[in-house]
Amino acid sequence: MLNMISNILRKTKRLPFEDDDLISLLKKKYPHKESRFYYGNKRYAADALYCHAAPGTLEVSLLLLADMLQKKSGNNRLLNLGGGTGHVSGMLQDIGFDVVNSDIGIEKEDEKNVRFDLNSDGQLPFAPETFDFIMCQEVVEHIENPWRLFRTANRVLKKGGFLFLTTPNILSQRSKKIFAKTGYFHWFTPKNLAYHINPLPHWEIEHIAGKTGFVIKELRGNAEYFFGKGEGFPRNVIIAKSECLIFIMAKEG
Repeated sequence: MLNMISNILRKTKRLPFEDDDLISLLKKKYPHKESRFYYGNKRYAADALYCHAAPGTLEVSLLLLADMLQKKSGNNRLLNLGGGTGHVSGMLQDIGFDVVNSDIGIEKEDEKNVRFDLNSDGQLPFAPETFDFIMCQEVVEHIENPWRLFRTANRVLKKGGFLFLTTPNILSQRSKKIFAKTGYFHWFTPKNLAYHINPLPHWEIEHIAGKTGFVIKELRGNAEYFFGKGEGFPRNVIIAKSECLIFIMAKEG
C-alpha cells in the first residue's frame, strides 16, 4: 500500500502558482485545499477553492463572472441552480451578485434559499425572466433530462442573460483512455454512477443549448487557470486536455 501511494505521489506534479487577486481574497474567507486534476494524461496538484468540480473550474468561472458583472452594471441577479449548501453562493455574493441559491438539499428556505429538485416534475418558483445570470456548476451530469434543465433555465433567465454551465469533459484524452480500457468515461465509472448519471459530450450540450434558445458564447476549460493565466485556449486544446468544461451561453433576445 505504501509503495502504491508513493508511486501516485511521484506521478503527480505540484503546481507552484500565484493566484489572481480576486481568488486570493476569496481564499482568505472560504475553504480551499490542494487537489489533484488531469491536464491531458498528466496528473497535477494545486491549491484550489473547494467545490465539487475539478480544480480551476470555479476559479475560471468566478473571474469570468466578475468581469461580466462590471460590464453589466446594475444587472446582477444571479440564480445558483443546484448550488448545494451555498458556500459558492457566498463567493458570488461577495463579488457583487444578488444571489438566490436553489438546491434539493436546502433545509431552511427563505427568499435567498429555495429548495427544488431538478429531477422533479415541478416548476422553479420564479417568474419568467427573473435573473440576469444563472450558474449551473456540476449539475447537468446529475440530471435525468438535460433538455428540461435547459428549458427551466431559459424560462427564468432574462433575454440577453447568461448561463454558466460546467460539467466533466467525457471526451478528454484521459477520459477516452479510460473508456478504451473499461468501457466507462472518466467520472462515470461504476463507483460514480450513484450520482453521475448522465455523461454528456460537448457537442450534445451545444446541440441542446441551440435547440432551447441559447447561443454559445465561449467554451473554456478548468486548467487554463493554472496554465493559461486565465486566457482561453484553442477549442481543440480545451476539448482534448481539460478535465472539466465551462460553457458560457446567452439567452437569445
